[in-house]
Amino acid sequence: MFGFVCLIAHLYFFIHGFHTVDGKYIGNITEDIENWVPPAEFPEKFPYYISGYDYDNRAILVVELGKWNSIPYLKRGGQGLEDLGNYVSQFVERVGSGYFTKSPDVNSDAFSDEVIPILDYDGITAEQLFSVENTVFNMDKLGKLNQYYDKIPFGFIVNVSAVTMQFIEMMKPRLGQVFQKMEIYGTQPKVWIPRLLRQLPQDQLNCKYGGVRDCNPVESIR
Repeated sequence: MFGFVCLIAHLYFFIHGFHTVDGKYIGNITEDIENWVPPAEFPEKFPYYISGYDYDNRAILVVELGKWNSIPYLKRGGQGLEDLGNYVSQFVERVGSGYFTKSPDVNSDAFSDEVIPILDYDGITAEQLFSVENTVFNMDKLGKLNQYYDKIPFGFIVNVSAVTMQFIEMMKPRLGQVFQKMEIYGTQPKVWIPRLLRQLPQDQLNCKYGGVRDCNPVESIR
């Protein structure tokens, strides 16, 4: 079944190019996309946030992709889908523009516009994984991260089940350069938390990722 979804998704791109499932472009990037204000519910439904900063002052960017369920918006279409396209485009452009750069300390000029992503697939549903429309949307919108692969020195993808791994493999043609820099781990935190802590400061992670901070971020980025 999943192989069929992959085939249909790739066939869709081959025939239609990088359009949305209804044949219209959505979320066209403008010079003001970084300042665009998304609908109030998006940061909760499609969360990402800065957990802290690594030893080189690079932002640790947690993206809870398992919660990013675009299916209701894809079914309804209209303004909600256009807004979601803009929201993901804004996220991608923020990675590329250095939006997450730490303000330099008054006594230091050491800072970086790179990010260390932690992509977390915890909570992803079978409906998301087996939806052709959702797959096409992810390949199209998140695939644009590839143009900013130089902003990502390394990163982690965690809570990846066997089926989710197939989904990730299917995304590689669109995110190949980014994924080459990412370490991919399964659903056992006892396996991947030690690997995170070898490269990231414990006091810059919440407890879900082996850190000492509150497990719930104060607020997702808006």
